[in-house]
Amino acid sequence: MAANWYRKNLGGALMVEPNIASLKEQCQSLGGPFVAYYRHESLSGLHCDFIVYFPPESSTLAMLVKAKVCDAPDQHDLSRLI
Repeated sequence: MAANWYRKNLGGALMVEPNIASLKEQCQSLGGPFVAYYRHESLSGLHCDFIVYFPPESSTLAMLVKAKVCDAPDQHDLSRLI
């Protein structure tokens, strides 16, 4: 069975900076080397949301921030956040 990926919507791309800072602080508090990727996605409406994807090896961080299980994302347009 393949390990799970996780995703977390941090909200509108224009207002996401405090949420990113909080995520990075939580990562540091856990003390582990974690990886997270992001992409701007238009889920509905005019504005894009800032979606963070956590690979299986970052599941501890993903669960801490209450990310939801998802399929592995398409690698197109993913950028590393952490």
